[in-house]
Amino acid sequence: ISHPLWKSECYINLARELASMRPLAPLEEIMKACTESKKTANLYCLDNALHLMPEEQQEEFCGLFDSGNKTECYIGLMLFIPTKVGYDLSAGKELCDRYSLDVPKMQPLCYKRLARGLGSGGLEPFSLNVALCDELPEEFKEICFERLAAEVSSSREYGKGGRRLVD
Repeated sequence: ISHPLWKSECYINLARELASMRPLAPLEEIMKACTESKKTANLYCLDNALHLMPEEQQEEFCGLFDSGNKTECYIGLMLFIPTKVGYDLSAGKELCDRYSLDVPKMQPLCYKRLARGLGSGGLEPFSLNVALCDELPEEFKEICFERLAAEVSSSREYGKGGRRLVD
């Protein structure tokens, strides 16, 4: 395939198919497909593969890459933090600490993603959301509270699930 975008997309499709395999996805082959895809165009092959592969293989997959691609892979992996930990702050901290062992500069980015997830306002009563944001390290509280404020604003405007978050 001579066109760079089509070539990249072809490798992404291969990576998607491989990542969808069960019970375990062939990580080395996915890594090779994403590496080839990125040579012609960066169309987020790693994000696509991470989204489709079994959760228990995601960290191992990121660990296969060289430093540049490993960083990109962990950034993609961080999109799943809210889903992985829900509203469990200690589990989120453990996850961010584990990611930063492999890629040290990931910890602040990971905590930012965790703060956004924790600020989604899904706990009842609402005061639990405020307390959870308040438990974050100081430099990440603002992110959590900003997200929480956005949730309150949208709940007033759109009636989030028919319930009001504030009086």
